[in-house]
Amino acid sequence: QEGSLKGHNPRRHGRPSHHPLLAVLGEAHFLLHGWLRSGNCGTARGAEEFLKEALALWGQRQKIRLLRADSGFFDGQLLDYLEQHDLPYIVVAKLTKWVKRAAQRVETWTALDEHYGVGEFRLKLFGWSVERHFVVIREEIREARASVGRKLIDVPGYTFRLFVTNCTDRPAEIWRDYNRRADMENRIAELKHDLGAHGFCMKQFFATEAAFRAVLLLFNLLSEFQRDSRPDRLSRNGHDSHADSHMRRNSRSRRPSRGCPSV
Repeated sequence: QEGSLKGHNPRRHGRPSHHPLLAVLGEAHFLLHGWLRSGNCGTARGAEEFLKEALALWGQRQKIRLLRADSGFFDGQLLDYLEQHDLPYIVVAKLTKWVKRAAQRVETWTALDEHYGVGEFRLKLFGWSVERHFVVIREEIREARASVGRKLIDVPGYTFRLFVTNCTDRPAEIWRDYNRRADMENRIAELKHDLGAHGFCMKQFFATEAAFRAVLLLFNLLSEFQRDSRPDRLSRNGHDSHADSHMRRNSRSRRPSRGCPSV
């Protein structure tokens, strides 16, 4: 099958797959745009062109309040593009050597509760055009709870999550705002489990892409039907004015299977 190549597939290592890219309006339960890419392409590959198309589709309806993206989009050129177009963003930072070193040097921590603390620093990485703002979330390691972040060898007893952002909110609010992106995982699960987006692959790539886009269209139609069927009958134009855009990487398996590949 065309485009079904070996790439990032965390659960089925080495299995040929495709690598979709999605833009989701967070509060609207709506898929704004989607690309189907070959399985061997990097997560951020084509992200600028994808965003151009997504923003053109969105038009002038409302201002995008915030763009959230995972660490696959921690890319200096992409951040430049977002800043040039005045798009607020929160992106998970990759824990490269220099980012880790800067996080280890943070001395001022604000306690959020008995287990969490938040700090911040500014850093210009190699190849970046400007210095950028980083937010660090430090979580105490507990036996009864799995921590989300990564460990730093020089700072035992904690895990860390880092974000790069151009937002001016307090660090704690930036962390909480990014966490609202978690609802996108439900959209991914609905696409896979309810609409079978992970269970098809045609011989020709563009046939597979056409089927993929048809699934996205069906998802939006069902969402609109559900919205109009609610007792309060929300208007089609009554989406939350705080429209968000998300990008997400996703690996799709080459052949149908009973299980779902990780997203």
